[in-house]
Amino acid sequence: MKTKSKPVTEKTKSGTNSNVSLPDTTAEGKSESEDIVECMDINCILSKNHILHDVSFSVKKNGITALIGLNGAGKTTVLKIISGLLVPSSGRVLIGGKDIAENQDILENIGILPEDTILDSELKVCEQLYFAARLRGLKCSVKEAVDRVTTIFELGTVWNYLTGELSRGYRQRLSLAVSLIHDPEIMILDEPTNGLDPGQIESLHEYLLTARKDHTVILSTHLLSEVVKLAGRALVIRQGRISWDGTTDDEMTLKTAILEEILK
Repeated sequence: MKTKSKPVTEKTKSGTNSNVSLPDTTAEGKSESEDIVECMDINCILSKNHILHDVSFSVKKNGITALIGLNGAGKTTVLKIISGLLVPSSGRVLIGGKDIAENQDILENIGILPEDTILDSELKVCEQLYFAARLRGLKCSVKEAVDRVTTIFELGTVWNYLTGELSRGYRQRLSLAVSLIHDPEIMILDEPTNGLDPGQIESLHEYLLTARKDHTVILSTHLLSEVVKLAGRALVIRQGRISWDGTTDDEMTLKTAILEEILK
């Protein structure tokens, strides 16, 4: 049974977002009741520019939620705040019910692929992976963690290459491997398919479709087809506000909502 998508009412009388918290459907079609990520009245002001305005939403455990919007809409800022890379001007972020401002240790359960590169161009691929693994709290041995992401992201053929010598697609794959080497419960991915060729995109999609069964993925993208294929839920961000919040069951409904919000 499909859930009809609804636009988000931006303000209530109390001045906070009246966001519709819709079911986040897992790969098996079940709805989890537990909110693992909660953003509460987030505002962000940078260099006197009001980037985010009273952003509130919650994400259920497991599944994929997509943020979609134009460049400069605020997608990257939202992801940075959720992952603890940026402190909001006001508001709170809860991970598993705990405020990240007061419980920094819970950030160990998050893997973040940021917009900007996280790689050292003078390190070999193998050195980059072992360095990242040793910095993380792992559920397995360092070698097992490195071997796992090397296989997933198909990095064996460039194992001894300097990072600076890699193509853009391989750098993106290496960035994903470094970000997710500790097999985090929550994956925050800022436009993860950037720089990947069609075959690499398909491989990443297959990995995420498998991972969503027991991981929570929040990603940003410009691609409607990617949202429909991967995500159970989409949030349209426009000028620092969540303007639409709904499921991705009906591609035409989602497409119409995105076009209406972007072209306003």
